[in-house]
Amino acid sequence: MNSKGFTLVELLAVLVILSLLITVAVPSVNKIMLNINEDMYCEKVTNIENTARLYAEDYYMDQIAIDEKIIKDDIPLSILIEKSYLSKDEETCSLGSSDNPCIIDPRDDTGMDNLTFRVYTKNRRIYASVNFDKSMCE
Repeated sequence: MNSKGFTLVELLAVLVILSLLITVAVPSVNKIMLNINEDMYCEKVTNIENTARLYAEDYYMDQIAIDEKIIKDDIPLSILIEKSYLSKDEETCSLGSSDNPCIIDPRDDTGMDNLTFRVYTKNRRIYASVNFDKSMCE
């Protein structure tokens, strides 16, 4: 008998093993990708807060108070782009557009242009914080 090829049973065994590996691997890869995107989102928000603090130091430094005081609330992120503190994710974007946003959320590729930030003072220092759900980034 000539045995130059694989039998049908051997091919089926390989297919079953590959399907089991894929069944285990795909959910793991999806979970890893989700965690990476959430980490990227938290890093992006931290970067935006640092940029907003630089903006606040330039424009609100003269309003520092001894106690905690909110200087300005609900400042749109678009002001950071307009004043060149923050760069656009897409050069061809239009600010405030839901179809073509300038700041893109890495979790689901939606726009973050509608986020706002707050400028406040505490212990004679100026701070800025983005208004978003912080529970994910802790």
